[in-house]
Amino acid sequence: SLLLDDTIAAARRCRKVTTYHIQSPPGCGKSNLIHQACQRAECMLLTHYMMFKEPVDMVGCPEVKNGRTHWCPPIDLIPDDLPEHGVMLLEEIAQLDPPMMKAVAPICLERRIGNKTLPPGWVIITTGNRAGDKAGSFGLLSHLANRLTIIDLETSLQDFQEWGVRTGQIHSDVRCFLSFKPSMLLTFDPSRKGQFASPRSWESISTQIPITPKMLRREAYAGTIGQGEATEFMAWLDVRESLPDKDKVLAAPKTYPLPDKSQLSVIYATAACMAECMIGAPLRTMEAAATYGLRLAKEYATVFMMCSIGNLAGDGPRKKQLLKMP
Repeated sequence: SLLLDDTIAAARRCRKVTTYHIQSPPGCGKSNLIHQACQRAECMLLTHYMMFKEPVDMVGCPEVKNGRTHWCPPIDLIPDDLPEHGVMLLEEIAQLDPPMMKAVAPICLERRIGNKTLPPGWVIITTGNRAGDKAGSFGLLSHLANRLTIIDLETSLQDFQEWGVRTGQIHSDVRCFLSFKPSMLLTFDPSRKGQFASPRSWESISTQIPITPKMLRREAYAGTIGQGEATEFMAWLDVRESLPDKDKVLAAPKTYPLPDKSQLSVIYATAACMAECMIGAPLRTMEAAATYGLRLAKEYATVFMMCSIGNLAGDGPRKKQLLKMP
């Protein structure tokens, strides 16, 4: 994110910037990352899905003027009314065949399509899956790769959790489950067939949770994140239903009974649930949740604190209040 922000800012000052190629396994949020950077910079994002283009699109149709041929590329590639600053996103260039990769090369180096050139304040970014992911991607032609700065995007549970809290797009059940099972954030395996869990599919699960009937959850979730992942997530949801009553806990945090020591998954879920109480809460509620959470055994009290700090990563004032508690 910082790299994208700095690059867009440098282009605004009309400084020459490189063309970045961001690659990752499927579903890791490459496009979303660029959309967020453009929102922060308040600049235009012009997106082209290159799989639906042909080499002739990158040159355009010929037109004769004064006895000479002029090439007219489609208006949507570089519109005439572009602002001075912006980002052009070329999606999934690793899925292109060699002739199309050759046609894309001039854009990446010369910022040109046919006889049209991008304004100097624009940034070009390309995306794609890695060839080893076997997701329909091929290796980039060497002369095209040499024109790009290739960035490998890695998943980060902490960043995902912070983004989920800040935007409200990731359901609390998903956040708690991933705190318990971090390895479930991304389960992509090139040799595996069928669905898998990814940041994108967990966002989809978050939209399904409030509206999917309980009897259909297993099938719906398996169709989104895979059978094994859905089974584990459903088991977590069953545990959540056996947790202590949150309102009663907050009303009497010093005396309300702790979960049975033999039910480790319930204790973990309780720690994560109490950490959820920190989000947007008044100081009194935060103190009550902390009082109960820190009564848990040391390792689970640590989980409670880690989850609480993660949930408040984007809320500086409440995070300071938490850290000032005895």
